[in-house]
Amino acid sequence: MINLNIPTMIIHMVFFLVMVVVLNQLLLKPLLRVMDERKKRAEGNRKEAEEAAQQTEEMKGKYHHQLEQAKKDAAQERDKICKAAEEQEEKITIAARETAGDLVAEIREKIAAEYKEAQASLEAESDAMGKKIAARMLGRSV
Repeated sequence: MINLNIPTMIIHMVFFLVMVVVLNQLLLKPLLRVMDERKKRAEGNRKEAEEAAQQTEEMKGKYHHQLEQAKKDAAQERDKICKAAEEQEEKITIAARETAGDLVAEIREKIAAEYKEAQASLEAESDAMGKKIAARMLGRSV
């Protein structure tokens, strides 16, 4: 048979309750507080990491946008420079053609003048040569 000693049982119960209160105050509450703080810090760190990741994505988007804009600006500038170069090339070509045309006209005029001089000179010389030839063939002066 089981022998129950009520006063000992009450002492044990009181001792148990005192231990529960003491352990709750000294061990359980500080442990739960530390665990809550750790959990809050972890959540805060997670939120900070998410915000940093979001900021990084925003910065990355801005960077890509700025990069695309810079490429567009560079392409426009390159096109503008190419167009200006083509216009300059056209001006130089037109000026060269005009200069070449003027030179060709001047040379043609010189050639025409020299041709007329040569023709006049040859006509004068041919008359003199004809007279000499005739004088030699005939044996007398013409």
